[in-house]
Amino acid sequence: MKVKNTLNGYKIAWNEVFPDAFINYTSSLAGVDSNSDKKRSTVLNRLKAFNKIRNRCAHFEPVWKFGPLLSEDDGSVIKPAPVDSITCLARLKLEYKK
Repeated sequence: MKVKNTLNGYKIAWNEVFPDAFINYTSSLAGVDSNSDKKRSTVLNRLKAFNKIRNRCAHFEPVWKFGPLLSEDDGSVIKPAPVDSITCLARLKLEYKK
């Protein structure tokens, strides 16, 4: 989903594909504008975060071991990694809500 062009050089119309692939991807996000790449990047960052939790579950690793909380928009650090049981549980609840 990071690819912008097909093998024969045609541009992939991600704004048309995303609403079919992601049912809750609203039409306002799908609109063609200067922010469409940023919006697609936000979806990809959410999928990366989900994949980390999925891998922890699939490989029987602790799901409560988190790194810093990253922004889905640009990948910047929002909060540092949890350091105790209270912050771990709060983070786990946040990730579960997503």
